Amino acid sequence: MPLNKAPIQAKPINDKTGYTNTVWVKWYASIVRLLARIRNNGTIEPVTLTDAQAENNSIYYSSDQAKLVYKDSGGTVNGLY
Repeated sequence: MPLNKAPIQAKPINDKTGYTNTVWVKWYASIVRLLARIRNNGTIEPVTLTDAQAENNSIYYSSDQAKLVYKDSGGTVNGLY
C-alpha cells in the first residue's frame, strides 16, 4: 500500500510548541525513508555509507570495504562477513 504525501498546513500544528509544517514534513519524510528500507518480505536494505560518514554503534553497507559492517563505540569498523 503506497504512503500518501505529507500533509501541508497553512499555520503551525500547535501554537504553543511552535511546530510548523516544515517540521512535520521533515518528520514524515524520515518515516517514509525508514519504511522504504523495509521490504515486503521482512528483509531490510542497509544504507550505503563511507566509513567516515557512519556514526559509531551502527550497522551499514560500507562503500569503502564493499561489505556489511558494524562500527563499534570506539569507531572501529568490523566486517560482518
